[in-house]
Amino acid sequence: MGLRGIEFFVSDPRVEQRYVDDQLAALAAAIDGGVEFSESEGEFRIGWMLTDLVRTDAGYLQIHEPDFVHMPIRSVASLDRTFLHFASQVRMAEKLGFGDQLDLPTIAHACLVCGRYHEGERYVMERFAPEGLRDSGWYIGCADASHDHNDAQNLRRISLYEACLQRPLLAAYVGLPVGVQVLISAQGLEAATHQGIQLAV
Repeated sequence: MGLRGIEFFVSDPRVEQRYVDDQLAALAAAIDGGVEFSESEGEFRIGWMLTDLVRTDAGYLQIHEPDFVHMPIRSVASLDRTFLHFASQVRMAEKLGFGDQLDLPTIAHACLVCGRYHEGERYVMERFAPEGLRDSGWYIGCADASHDHNDAQNLRRISLYEACLQRPLLAAYVGLPVGVQVLISAQGLEAATHQGIQLAV
């Protein structure tokens, strides 16, 4: 896909055309509004994704997304994952009744995790009010009730990108609002509450 010197690639058939069209429209509006794009790394935001603008030999600016394999981040010439993540985030917000309250952090925002968040089949996510501009408000922990999540030695802060490398399914939930708690397994969402009130899943 290309527009006035900017191009991106989509190859996954699961990507919905409406999201591609929306991105093209957003680029067109920005260019018409006088925005001048230049090469950058991790600064061009689409949904929760922070993408690179890479100058090609042909003179185009290509939009590259993180590969969600490597840490530190490496980028690839695609927007498949960007659009698939955004679609899953919209669907999850709508599923739980928050379709008009989508509140996306970025992959660079911090989250608090327990030392075992990546172990076992099930894990929990709960969103609190963010502590500062770089904080997402998300806590991600194991579902082991015997693991003390109030002990600071069992907790650490990492980026949502890093957390997603271990728990890929969490990307769908990051746009849910403050006060939401979800229980997730390999099969997907098992339970959800908002401000302590049970939600239909």
